[in-house]
Amino acid sequence: MPFIRELVVILSLFFVGSAKARSIQHPTRDGLYTNRPIIGILAHDIDDDIIKKYGKSFIPASYVKYLESAGARVVPIRDNLTSDELKSLFLKINGVLFPGGDSDLWKSGYARTGAAIFDLAMEANDNGDVFPLWGTCLGFQLLHVRAAKGKDVLTKCSGENVSLPLNFTDGYKDSRMFRNAHNDVTQDMAKLGVTLNMHVNCVTVETYEKESSLSSFFKKLSTNMDKDDKVKFVSTVEGLKYPLA
Repeated sequence: MPFIRELVVILSLFFVGSAKARSIQHPTRDGLYTNRPIIGILAHDIDDDIIKKYGKSFIPASYVKYLESAGARVVPIRDNLTSDELKSLFLKINGVLFPGGDSDLWKSGYARTGAAIFDLAMEANDNGDVFPLWGTCLGFQLLHVRAAKGKDVLTKCSGENVSLPLNFTDGYKDSRMFRNAHNDVTQDMAKLGVTLNMHVNCVTVETYEKESSLSSFFKKLSTNMDKDDKVKFVSTVEGLKYPLA
């Protein structure tokens, strides 16, 4: 699939590149140093009674596979860890991926644990300890809610099960995410429907214009129109100060 190829390239540039400094400075659990970043993936609660017998939470295998394809190693982050357990795990990893899904962004274990990770990552980065966060779909929305101090910045949109090319913003090639990407990759992303969208909620360009907490925190790298051609939403961002995307 073209999308997997593009995503692996971008993840490699973002996670492996951003986390390398931290991985060199910090030993792994067994006391050895590594240049293969260890990336945590936040789990979702299982709310289906039929599959609850397999466990209390889950992580889609696709996220594990493409992080590993980008050169990282992966550890799960359960969404019911205590504060001490989460802080201990945080010191042993080099970044976190917030996956897509259908969890509540304010009341779920995914939301509570994601908010705690966000705060720990901001503190680490402020102290010069590079710690990247990546949000896909629901994870993208979670990053925006946290950047807005918990405010609901989502808008209903018709963006479910549609693959779209990216409408890159001016200056996107100057971004940390795309400046080292090969032209073939960015051209495919701009011309072909290689980015899958599964949204019923979006963060719109209009919201960015109204919410200074977002426009001062993120740089917009691409936008898209929803299937009804009514809602213009932000589809790719990176942190202005922090290594978030």
